[in-house]
Amino acid sequence: DYAFYNTSLEYIVIPEGVEEIGKKVFNCGNIFLEEYTRPEGWRYDFAVEEAEVYYKGQWEYNEEGIPVPLP
Repeated sequence: DYAFYNTSLEYIVIPEGVEEIGKKVFNCGNIFLEEYTRPEGWRYDFAVEEAEVYYKGQWEYNEEGIPVPLP
């Protein structure tokens, strides 16, 4: 719980296969998941409401290798 809550991450990419994530782990602006849906073992409140969560198919890497939402 709250593992990265007080950090100033601009974004984070979470790879496939992560089986558990606790409560409000992230409070960063953009969370990019390499999964199509929230994995079963993840809490519904893994991110604060202000964070933007993008699932596989909703984002891509730009030419600099930075994840960005698709239009």
